[in-house]
Amino acid sequence: MGQPRGTSATRQALPLVLARMTAAVITVVTPLYLARKLSLEEYGTYKQIFLLCGPILSILSLGMVQSLYYFVPRAQGPRAVLLQTQLFNLAMGFVGAVLLWAALPLAAERFPNPTLLLFRGELAFFVLFSLAGGLLETTLTSQGRTRASALVYVGYEILKSVALVMPFLLGFGMKGAMAALAALTLTRFCVTLSMVLSAEGGRPSWTGLRAQLAYALPFGAAMLISIPQQVAHQYAVALSVPPALFAVYAVGCFQVPLVDLLYSPTSEVLMVRVGQLDKQGLGVQAAGLFREATRKLALVFIPTSAFLVLSAPWVVRVLFGARFDAAVPIFRVSVLGIMLACLPLDGLLRARGQTRAIFFSYLGKAAATVPLLALLVPWRGMLGGILAWLLAEVVGKTLLLRQLPRALAAGGPLPALRDWLPVKELARLCVATGVCAGAVLAATTRLGPVLEMLGGREGALLHVAVAGVLFTGALVPLLQVFGLRPIALLASLRR
Repeated sequence: MGQPRGTSATRQALPLVLARMTAAVITVVTPLYLARKLSLEEYGTYKQIFLLCGPILSILSLGMVQSLYYFVPRAQGPRAVLLQTQLFNLAMGFVGAVLLWAALPLAAERFPNPTLLLFRGELAFFVLFSLAGGLLETTLTSQGRTRASALVYVGYEILKSVALVMPFLLGFGMKGAMAALAALTLTRFCVTLSMVLSAEGGRPSWTGLRAQLAYALPFGAAMLISIPQQVAHQYAVALSVPPALFAVYAVGCFQVPLVDLLYSPTSEVLMVRVGQLDKQGLGVQAAGLFREATRKLALVFIPTSAFLVLSAPWVVRVLFGARFDAAVPIFRVSVLGIMLACLPLDGLLRARGQTRAIFFSYLGKAAATVPLLALLVPWRGMLGGILAWLLAEVVGKTLLLRQLPRALAAGGPLPALRDWLPVKELARLCVATGVCAGAVLAATTRLGPVLEMLGGREGALLHVAVAGVLFTGALVPLLQVFGLRPIALLASLRR
């Protein structure tokens, strides 16, 4: 069935994509700057700080913020939903602050890294107001105000980078950086509260809150399993190596911002669009939306993953310096996970209220993670940690994929595979990418002695540039021959 003009999830997500791209250009400099300026022990401490805070921030919202993508498009006025979400997050912020305050001494002992205790108060404050103000961009995106959400996102990321970097430049060190972050999150909370109070609509009700919790809590329970599972490999490594070696592992696990730039906004807007289609009685078009999003994401993610695997030694040296060369094998395994982001499965399932399916997929990942870490970390060390993460991600995607046809059917007949998955296009894309990667590897191997004459970061940068030109120059015409028309497909992101 045809799709009306203007219903493209990727087109509506474009402001968010551009915003995240702009923010990434600015904020990706932060860990790179700190990795080069701090000692390995200090950088390891910096990564451990956010390893402790990150799971608390992700888990304790319990899916309430994400539920806005489901409830706000369907509400007559968003104020009630937004306000009850805001109050819930504020309460969870207090819980998170207390948990971090109580757990930090134990974490400092087990890592072991007593330096963590120096930041106890600042981190508790940071967790409190990060949770309390965590629905700012989601509030705007769920109302279809993607441009405003994009501007807010860019502004906050810029300020966050400044708050992290400036204290080091001014001589206040990590203590000053943590204090600046805490102050910034307080400001964000005040802005969020003002926006929620000014929204149109009625008052919160117990009936509305129960309905929202019924939707959110299965997803929140999934996060309760998923987030610890996601970071379990980092905890396993952090508990087995000193901070300096954990700094190497953290570099190997460096998250290429491209995934967040495209996957997250596309998935979020996909949820909103599916909700709008369901409201209009056009739910059958959800399969076409998912197919389109998968096709476009794959065109970017599959070649990018292959290129990063191919050029990993040079990329790591350009970004972090030669002292992190030991992170290259870890980085290669980590970027293979980019390919899994071609399928925005969780967004579609959440749009159709299938949060229990997400919960069970995360349960399956967690069940796989424990034995994988127990086997691979003692056997392969730090490389075993990242291998365990990747294998568990494959398990999770497989479990979600099994539930997708039923969610797309929404009570009707199951859609055919070709209606929601571009199988032939994906196969041709993988073949073309593999051929180009092999050709570029052969060419750069021969050119290696010439390119390495510069040495150091300049030589690595030249390696990346040459490999990138060769890879792109070979891939684009080959995809055209295969009938994929990459330039036209990228241009369609605007439609």
